[in-house]
Amino acid sequence: MADENNNNAQNNIESKLRQAFERHRRLIHIRGASCLLIWLIALTILSFIIDWGIFARAGMSGLGIVLPMINVAILLWVLWKDWLKHLQRFNPLLVALEVEERHPELSSLLVSYTELDPTILNQPNISHELLEALRSEAVVRTQPLDFREIVDFKQLKTLLMVCAGVVLISGALSISWRDYLGAFFKRLGGAEVSYPTETEIIEVSQGLVVKAGDDAIIQAKAQKVLPESGLLLVRPLGSEVEWKSLPLVKSSATAVDATQADYSRKLEELVRDIEYRVVLGDDESETQALRVIRSPRVTKTIVKISYPEYMKLDPITQDQLNLEVPESATLNWELRCDSKVASLKVKSDKEVVEAVVDETGKIVRFEMKAPTSFKYSFQWVEGESGKNFKFDDVQHSIKVRKDRIPEVALVRPASDGMATVEKTLRFVAQADDDYGLNEAWVVYSVDGSNEQRVPAHSFKGAKGDKVNLSWKLKDKIKELKPGMTLSFAIEVSDGHPDKINHLRRSMTRQLRIVEPEQYLTWFREELSQQRDEIRRAHESEKDSQDRVIQLKEQEKETP
Repeated sequence: MADENNNNAQNNIESKLRQAFERHRRLIHIRGASCLLIWLIALTILSFIIDWGIFARAGMSGLGIVLPMINVAILLWVLWKDWLKHLQRFNPLLVALEVEERHPELSSLLVSYTELDPTILNQPNISHELLEALRSEAVVRTQPLDFREIVDFKQLKTLLMVCAGVVLISGALSISWRDYLGAFFKRLGGAEVSYPTETEIIEVSQGLVVKAGDDAIIQAKAQKVLPESGLLLVRPLGSEVEWKSLPLVKSSATAVDATQADYSRKLEELVRDIEYRVVLGDDESETQALRVIRSPRVTKTIVKISYPEYMKLDPITQDQLNLEVPESATLNWELRCDSKVASLKVKSDKEVVEAVVDETGKIVRFEMKAPTSFKYSFQWVEGESGKNFKFDDVQHSIKVRKDRIPEVALVRPASDGMATVEKTLRFVAQADDDYGLNEAWVVYSVDGSNEQRVPAHSFKGAKGDKVNLSWKLKDKIKELKPGMTLSFAIEVSDGHPDKINHLRRSMTRQLRIVEPEQYLTWFREELSQQRDEIRRAHESEKDSQDRVIQLKEQEKETP
């Protein structure tokens, strides 16, 4: 019966100690949950302020990943510091110490009780009466005590009041700022939404594409609170420079719906891509891009110049648009551009040629002939925007280098003279041409009669060559007799198709046909004249040489 009473007493003390421990554990849970709730609400409000005041105004679609990760890290730290760190397993000794601290009159009786292991009562060297007395005393002394008093929930009063205040304030905000918080939580989930504003921009010009040098009108429409003016923020597309602010004017036209208004701004003579956004009241639009389409620019030029067939020259290529080419050359252009081309018209002085655009849209080809010099220009139709903007380009020129008429000089006979029908006449002539000679003829007439042309030489395309030919006069011109006058010249041609206008004749020489005796007399006179000229030339040269010698001697004598 005594053992049963001891067991009941022991169970009673153990139960009271555990009740005190459970009460203390509830206090830790309430305190930890309250701190966590306060931090959760505070971080939510702070994140809302940051997102609304910074991220949304910067045009970002949401909080990103950094801020939520920071918030989670802070909440985990609070969870550990103010809650999980204080949770411990049930330890009767620790609870007994707290009870003893509140009831010092127990004089460590409860602590001693909890430290005694009931199994030691069966050991022979232990005083059973003394231990039993100690346990009985502990049961009696703790019977009227409520161990749960060691846990004072009043210490949570301030914390709970703060928590309640935070909850009430957040509740009031969630009601009055329902739309804002709704947008915040959607953005927190990654949705691309904007915060509501007093002024609501419902429409902004977008997808604008204009031709370089043209004007563009940016328009916006707003509702709710309608300001008298707004701002258009612009800067070069893709740059990080500061935005330039331009006034956005409210339309003076009467709107059908008085709760809405139109705003506009004209941008003049645009030359490069820009990005812009509209600010009306407390609302701001998303950034839009305006593309400025420029004329396709030629990045590489390949012009194949094919010579006329008669010149027998291989084609050459040039990389310039202004060229000098031979007469009647055929030119084939290949232009490589930096952007797509829908079409290209080549306008010259006499014709308009439609260029061929390849499948990439960036290579165009066309062909023109150059019989004479001409100027030409391009009319581009760009293929980037889909609007087929037209651009007129600067003028270029093709200068045609005419095929010269061949040159010929009769070297021999060097002058007019006399001859007999027995004379062997030697013709020597020098001929030249810029692209190549074709044939040579001897052209002669007797006493001014009709000219006769006799083939004399074939040049076979040489650019320069001599005509060297000997005629026995009586064999070649059978009707030739003393007393007649023979006129002759050398005529040459090149390979130009215009055979009539591409002939060149040398100076005409004349020979008077005489009897042998008369010819000998003339020949002696000519020979004598030549000898006199040689002698005079020799004497003049000798006199000049003597003068040079005298000058050299004078230079030596001069100090």
